[in-house]
Amino acid sequence: MLLKISWMMRQKIFGDGFLSIFKSDQRTDAQFRLAEIQFFKNNFDSVLAMLAPLTENLKADESNDALILQYFVTENRFQFAEALKQYSHAELLARQFKIGEAIQELSSIIDIYPTAPLADDVLLKKGRIFNSFETICRCAECISKIISGL
Repeated sequence: MLLKISWMMRQKIFGDGFLSIFKSDQRTDAQFRLAEIQFFKNNFDSVLAMLAPLTENLKADESNDALILQYFVTENRFQFAEALKQYSHAELLARQFKIGEAIQELSSIIDIYPTAPLADDVLLKKGRIFNSFETICRCAECISKIISGL
């Protein structure tokens, strides 16, 4: 039987020791990727804890991405927690190239939470997905909704 240990518990037991085997730039990239995994698992408190050191070192390449994710989670985790969970699931689906499912999930967020702060992020994500798969008309439709204010 495998024990499921939270990120916070691992930090208390091992500290940052397991990341010390990496070079500094690799370490920050690894820490950001671990934070993304926690995001996909909807462990938003862990995400914020893992991003905190990355946002303090503004010279790291991942600092901008860390700040964006930190702000995004902070802005949405209390008032729109369910929408944030749906968005993280849609993001995971998109990364797994399950494009149809990701688009459905994103569309569902817009239908249920049209006034949520992440609504424009949802439309932008849909536009990026459509753009990457050369469905320019659908991409333009998402961008025009952002411009017109939904």
